[in-house]
Amino acid sequence: MNYQHGQREIIELTWSLGVVCITKNISIISSSAHASTIMKFYIILLGFVLLAQGVKAKNVFNFEVRKENNITQRRPKLTTFSWKDCSDLSSAVMVVKNLDVTPDPIVTPGALFVAIELMVKKDVSAPIEADLLLYKKVDDMWVKFPCLGILGSCHYDDLCQVLDLISSCPDPIVESGIGCQCPFKAGTYTMPKSEFDIDAAAVAAGDYHAVGNATLMGKPAFCLDLYLSFSE
Repeated sequence: MNYQHGQREIIELTWSLGVVCITKNISIISSSAHASTIMKFYIILLGFVLLAQGVKAKNVFNFEVRKENNITQRRPKLTTFSWKDCSDLSSAVMVVKNLDVTPDPIVTPGALFVAIELMVKKDVSAPIEADLLLYKKVDDMWVKFPCLGILGSCHYDDLCQVLDLISSCPDPIVESGIGCQCPFKAGTYTMPKSEFDIDAAAVAAGDYHAVGNATLMGKPAFCLDLYLSFSE
């Protein structure tokens, strides 16, 4: 099997996996029994990388494949949770000082424990423009999810608009003072280790890489880079 043919098969396989995973989420959101669980999951996991509102369907079939230089493992191997604040400190408005997610890997269904310390240097209000890149590892490749609705690798015009749609902010986030809606007041916010229940249908098992960026008035304001894994 030549490389290009093999690469195409991997992309097609990952497309199938991605569509199944994301389509599950979209269809589940239509059910009131699961809507709260799925929405809260994305707030917890992707809220830290500043998800926002926007439907850019033109990118649905746009894949990006990143091949690792050293190919030593053909089967997917779970990574260790890691994160870094990739902000430009000279212009960053929100800085993640600490982030802890356990267990590692995250088991679904099950309990997810999150602790975070976030510093907001000045008051933040709309519009907050954001971009999210979301990858899933397939063999030795990282394959970028397409943008489907508000899920996947998408550009979002304003975070505040989508946050306005959230009817129930998770209690630990409310209690920490961070909140789920704009505006965000300047200050340092700490959410101690808090438990969140993750539904089995929320995400497929595997390794994921997410990078989120946000800008305020055209200037970089926030960046977070995450690697994390899910198992069943």
